[in-house]
Amino acid sequence: MNGLTLSELCCLFCCPPCPARIAAKLAFLPPESTYSIIPDDNNSTKLTLKFSERADWQYTQRELECFEVQYAQSSRGNRIA
Repeated sequence: MNGLTLSELCCLFCCPPCPARIAAKLAFLPPESTYSIIPDDNNSTKLTLKFSERADWQYTQRELECFEVQYAQSSRGNRIA
């Protein structure tokens, strides 16, 4: 019987796992960020993007300086970059 005993079958159908446990197993966990957003030294209102050593950035510093970084606030109060 596919390696399932009678007690395991009963447990599977009579005592299913909680939906929260199922959701926890399937939940998406985003990877750690490989960048940080810091205020520009020359202009206090301008933000710059700084990549960590782990970042896979394959462009030049000049291209990185072309990025405009801004924050927006969601309805729940979270900041989105």
